[in-house]
Amino acid sequence: MPSLYISFALLLCLIFPKGLLAFDDYRLHWWPDNNTEWAQVIPLVERYQLSVPMEMRQKIEGASTTELSKGVSVSYTQEIQTKPGDVLKTASVEITRLYIPLSYERFSTLFPASEWGVRLDHYLGGEVQVVERDSLGRPVRQLERMVLSLLPGDLDIWLKNQDMTKLEVIRYGNNSATVTWWVRYSDNRSTESDLGTVDFRADGEGTLVTFHSAHRIRALGGPLMPSFAVKPILESFFLDHLRHYREQVL
Repeated sequence: MPSLYISFALLLCLIFPKGLLAFDDYRLHWWPDNNTEWAQVIPLVERYQLSVPMEMRQKIEGASTTELSKGVSVSYTQEIQTKPGDVLKTASVEITRLYIPLSYERFSTLFPASEWGVRLDHYLGGEVQVVERDSLGRPVRQLERMVLSLLPGDLDIWLKNQDMTKLEVIRYGNNSATVTWWVRYSDNRSTESDLGTVDFRADGEGTLVTFHSAHRIRALGGPLMPSFAVKPILESFFLDHLRHYREQVL
């Protein structure tokens, strides 16, 4: 019987190379009711990011240039608020960092921070709506739906494609840009909660890119236990993203 299921899965991969969500239009189907939620994004994320286990912090901050050129990722579980006023819930948290040997000035030209989502690895589709721009015309608030595959062939049976609609706030520095996001809706209910940052900044003659995010994922018909999701999924997933970023600019 198991071999029959595997054969069926492989057949579906051939028939639907873009997965069972291939017929989805990937458009936005959710919008915030008011401006209050936008103001909550950064405080909500910064609150949990302040508490990083010392061992994890040392591994990331103490990584050598050689290690960072390959990519370094740590993961752990943490009790966090997934929305303001809510009870604490156990989430899987990752911090993943990669050094790209390209000046920040050049990197930011080739890779605007606002495009961080559409240029992820495993990206199947989505939609971005810019809500607000700064005086230079750069997006500082945008609403984004993104659908990412978890399985080869983008097969959405046992582990659903990760479907997320996010509020995104972008802050720019002299030699940096940080995107802070908060998932507010999931069309296929694959994502219970997801909030974090991706930070791009100058580091010597190169660019350092860092993800720091917390997740509660649904799969196999219910919540995926954080202890299971942490290492096999998050670390690999975010290292893939950063290496894919590097491929696009070098």
